[in-house]
Amino acid sequence: ETLTAVYAPVDQYIVSALDPRDLVHGVVAKNHTTFSVAITCFETLMRLPFTYVKERLCDDIFQLSIIDAVIVTAFTLAFLVLACEISVHVTRPMITLRNAVRSINLKEESRDIPPLEGGSREVHQVYNSFSKLYKVVRISNT
Repeated sequence: ETLTAVYAPVDQYIVSALDPRDLVHGVVAKNHTTFSVAITCFETLMRLPFTYVKERLCDDIFQLSIIDAVIVTAFTLAFLVLACEISVHVTRPMITLRNAVRSINLKEESRDIPPLEGGSREVHQVYNSFSKLYKVVRISNT
């Protein structure tokens, strides 16, 4: 194994007067190394806390990616269900109207247009107009 040495000198600043008899002339600051400290430690022991943090971060990122994938999948499924419901809500009344027009064009005798279920206000207005027109045409043909 590799031993790592950490060295740190302990310095002491000493201030001495230029002229000890008269401090007016100023002072001089000198750096004096009193002692040094050296510590040795195994490299694996020094890296251990950082390795632990790295492993925890990787685990957390993996868990968050799974949570993100689940959330995205849930929102995608919810969007698809909503899109299907809207599509059915819009197309079913239109199919009913189309079938009514087709039966009239094929001259199939029918008493009334089939009832309309669902749909928007505009579709109901078209249905009501078409129903009235059909009744007027049927009455005028009798």
